[in-house]
Amino acid sequence: MVDKSDSESVVISSLADELHGYTSDTFRHDLTAALTVALLAIPQAMAYALVANLPPAAGLFAAVFGAIFGGAFGSSKHLVIGPTNAIAVLIQAGTAEILYNFYQDATPLERNVIAMQLVTQIGFLAGIFQILAGYFKLGKLTQFVSRSVVIGYICGAAMAIAVNQLFTFFGLNKMEGVHSLFSKILYVFSHVGNLDWHTTIIGVFSLSCLILMKGIKTRFPKAVIVLILAAVLVQVLGWSPAEWVEGQSSVVLVRDYGEIHLTSVRPTIPFFDLQVLNSLLPLALMIALLSVLEASSVAKSISATSGQRFEVNQEIFGLGMGNVFSSLLGAMAVSGSPSRSALNLASGAQTRMATILGGVVVAAILLFLGGLVTYIPLASLAALLLFTSAGMVDAKQFRLSVWTTGSDALVLAVTVLSSFFLSLDLAFFLGVTTSVTLYLRKAANPSLVEYGFNEAGEFKPLSSAESRPNPEICLVNIEGDLFFGSADLFQASLKTLARDQQIRVLILHMRNARHMDATSCFALQQLHEYLESTGRHLILAGVTRWVYRVIIDSGIDKVIGKDNISMFEESRPRFAAMTSFIRAKELVLEDKKRKRESIPTVIIGLDTKPIPVE
Repeated sequence: MVDKSDSESVVISSLADELHGYTSDTFRHDLTAALTVALLAIPQAMAYALVANLPPAAGLFAAVFGAIFGGAFGSSKHLVIGPTNAIAVLIQAGTAEILYNFYQDATPLERNVIAMQLVTQIGFLAGIFQILAGYFKLGKLTQFVSRSVVIGYICGAAMAIAVNQLFTFFGLNKMEGVHSLFSKILYVFSHVGNLDWHTTIIGVFSLSCLILMKGIKTRFPKAVIVLILAAVLVQVLGWSPAEWVEGQSSVVLVRDYGEIHLTSVRPTIPFFDLQVLNSLLPLALMIALLSVLEASSVAKSISATSGQRFEVNQEIFGLGMGNVFSSLLGAMAVSGSPSRSALNLASGAQTRMATILGGVVVAAILLFLGGLVTYIPLASLAALLLFTSAGMVDAKQFRLSVWTTGSDALVLAVTVLSSFFLSLDLAFFLGVTTSVTLYLRKAANPSLVEYGFNEAGEFKPLSSAESRPNPEICLVNIEGDLFFGSADLFQASLKTLARDQQIRVLILHMRNARHMDATSCFALQQLHEYLESTGRHLILAGVTRWVYRVIIDSGIDKVIGKDNISMFEESRPRFAAMTSFIRAKELVLEDKKRKRESIPTVIIGLDTKPIPVE
C-alpha cells in the first residue's frame, strides 16, 4: 500500500489518466466485477434505505450515482461508494429528531416528502464539507478521531440497526418521536403480543436461510437468492393481496413504499429552511466525518491487500462529489462500502471503471427489472439487516480496544453506552470529545528529565541517587508538546528546579520538544527573567529548525541572547549539548571573575600586598 501524504494535490479528474491504454481484457474483468457487485448492491441499498426510514428508491439511487461519481473522482481502484449501514443509522436518527422538533403537525405523506428533502440537504452539505476538506488537504485531521471511537460507534450502529429492524421483522408499529435504544427494546418486549404472524414467519424464514447458507460457496449473492425465495413464498401463499382489508394480516412489500422508476429522476437544487439549518449543519458535519473515516478505513484495507496507490485527499474529494451529485438526484448520503469493496477486489476489478460500471448495471436492472424488485418483502430486508449487523463489529478490534489501555477502554465504553442510552449522533460527539480530552491530557504532560553531561561526551539521565557532575550546571532534557495546554506545568516544573540556588546555569535540551506556541514562549521568557533576577542564566540547546523559527518570530531570542541558543544537527546529535555545556562553564567562570573583581581591597603598608576584604 502507498498512502500518499497531504502534500499531494487534488486532481479534479484523474480517470482519463488511469484509462490510458485501457484494453478489452481489462474491460471484461471490470464488467464481471461490476455485475457481481451490482447484485449485492441492490438488496443492500434497499435495506439501508429501510434503516434510514426512507423509500427504497433513495438507497437504490445512492447505489447508482454514488458509485458512478465517487468512482470517477476518487483514487482507489476498488473502493465502492454507496449507501452504508453506519451512515443510514445517522440519517434516521437525525431526520427523526428534526421531524419531531419542527414538523409535528405534518401529515404522514407530508412527513415523507419533508424527510426526503432533509436527506438530500444533509447529503449536499456533507458533500460540500468533504470537497472542501479534500481540496484543502485536510485528510490528516481524521487521525484525531481514535479507532476506539469508530469501533464504539459501529458497535452502537449495529445495535441500533438490530433494534430498529425488530419492528419491521415482527410487523410491529414503530414508536412515534425520538427514543433511545433502551426504550425501544422495552417497547418491543412489551408489545410482542401484537406481532404480525405472517410477517414474522417470512422474517424468520429469510433469516434462517441466510444462516444456513452462510457456509455455502456460490458465485451468486446469497442475499439475492433469499430475497427471491421470500418474494415467491409470499405470492404463493397470498400473504400480500393487491388490496389490503382492515384487520387482515398482510406482509408489507417494497411496492407499498412506492414504485421505483429510474426515469423519474430529476436534478433538484436543495432548498434550505434557515430555521432548520442549525440542526442540519452539525448532522451533516458528523455524516461527512464518519463517511470519510469509513471510506478511508476501507480504502486503506483494500490498498494493503492489493498494493495499489491510495491518496487520502483525492478519496475524500471523490466521496464529496459522490454525495453532492447523489443528493441533487434524490439519493441518500453515501460512504465507502466494506462488503461491496471487498467483493469488487475479489471479483477481479482492474480499474475504477469497475465501480462506475457497477452503478450503471444497477441502473440498468432498475430500468428493465425494477417492477420485480418491488415484490421483495420488507421483513426479508429486515432479516438481511439483522444478519449483517451481527458481523459489523470486528471482535478482535473490540477486544484490542478494551484491553490495550485504560483510555481506549474508557472511550469505547462512553461511545457504546451513549449509543444505547442516549442517541447515536450524541454518542459520536461524546466519544470524540472524550478521546481528544484524554489525548490533550497526555500531551499536556511533557517529560522533563535531568541529564548528566561531562567533557568526555557522556550524556545520560541522572537517577535520584546521583549527583550532578557539575553542581552549578543543570541540564534538563525536554520531550513532548510545548503548546498552551502544557505551558503551566512546563513552567512550574522548571521554576521548582530553578529554586536550587546552587544552580547557576540551566540548560534546556529541546531536541524532542514539539509544537511550541506563544504561551510556551512566554513561559520561557518568564523563566529567563526569573533566573536573570538572581544573577543566573538560561541556555537553549539542540533547538530544531521549526522551534527556532517560533523563537525568532516571538522575539525571545533577543531576550535570551543568540549566544545562548544552539541548533540541533542531525550529523552531530551531541554537539549542541556539548557546546551548550562549554558555554555554561564560560558563564560560570565569568560570574566568578566579576564577583572577585567587585570585592574591595585595603592597603596595610608600602611593602605589603593588597589583602582582599572578605
